[in-house]
Amino acid sequence: MKSENFFYLFAFSMEVCIVIAFFALPLFAIKLGASIFQLGLMGSTSALCYILGSIYLGHLSDILGRKRIIFLGCLSFGILIGIISFADSVGKVILLYMLSGGLSMALFWPPFEAWIADSKMGSSLPKALGKFNIAWSVGAFLGPLAGGFLFKVDYRLPLYATVFLSFCIAGALLCFSPEKKVGLEEKRTIVRNSNQKDSRGTFLSIAWIANFASFFVLGVVRYLFPKLAVHLGMDSRTLGLLMAVPAFSQGWGFFLLAKNTRWQYRLKPVMATQGLTVLAMLLIFFSDSPIFFGAAFLILGANLATSYTLSIFYSLHQEVKKGRMSGFHEAILGMGFLAGPMSGGLVARYFGLRAPYLLCGAAILAAIALEFFILQHKLCRDK
Repeated sequence: MKSENFFYLFAFSMEVCIVIAFFALPLFAIKLGASIFQLGLMGSTSALCYILGSIYLGHLSDILGRKRIIFLGCLSFGILIGIISFADSVGKVILLYMLSGGLSMALFWPPFEAWIADSKMGSSLPKALGKFNIAWSVGAFLGPLAGGFLFKVDYRLPLYATVFLSFCIAGALLCFSPEKKVGLEEKRTIVRNSNQKDSRGTFLSIAWIANFASFFVLGVVRYLFPKLAVHLGMDSRTLGLLMAVPAFSQGWGFFLLAKNTRWQYRLKPVMATQGLTVLAMLLIFFSDSPIFFGAAFLILGANLATSYTLSIFYSLHQEVKKGRMSGFHEAILGMGFLAGPMSGGLVARYFGLRAPYLLCGAAILAAIALEFFILQHKLCRDK
């Protein structure tokens, strides 16, 4: 198998494994009696751990190499999920989820993204990142479907499946060929193109803000929507189908963005999807129908695809220390996961289960305003 194909298969397989677990764990916690605030705390504490881990471990992979750190992430994820399956209290689930969803994922994603980018420079990078994004999005689509079915059979079964898959993936990684280093000529190419740095820096800031807001919303949906769904009497298979919709839309978004580069160094594409996401949050707030929820999640997926593509592209394009920059990229989206469930959980506790979606709409509007201000500031400075 070609190294490039292995990367995409590996990203797909690991995302299936991760999403099965992350779909099942909030429902598992609800079975143990978790409140809406505890569900928010569950997401926020793991996000905090992920933020801190991504910043350090992405840079560490620049020094120690990608493969060994990624392997440790896979192995530790399986072990921790296995321990969670025997937990008998919400407190234990929150603590172990903080480590599995935080530290293990920080060991995996930033080094893995940098590993892909190590041998991709210039015009080949957007295509490679597009394929990577499509691969993990397909995994994110199938994960909730599998998780919903397995949870219906037995509420611990998704966790057992996650343990088995993560160990298999870790074993496959050991058989993979050594990583390729960035060559001297590639580094010289980066230096020669450093005149793009100022423009890229502006759009990198915009992309990070957009990605933070997108994952703020996704964090609320992923950790708090199951509580609303249970309140509305929705079964786990319907919930699994709904939670797969953003990944389906996201995957198609990644596919279209990989085919077209006109989104580069433009603000309109991301602002358009953000504006639609505000309307999507209103749909969730006012509706009780799974059809309208599905429509809202389709829009959310398109927004995630746009902001994530911009963030990872600007973070890794023309960079030598890709592990460090991928760490910052992942830390920014982790901040969204931290702020979303935490603030959404508090809002839901005092104002109802639908209130967090108004908060999400406000967060997206604030991001749009800040992005527009940053671009206008650059234009005024360049005159």
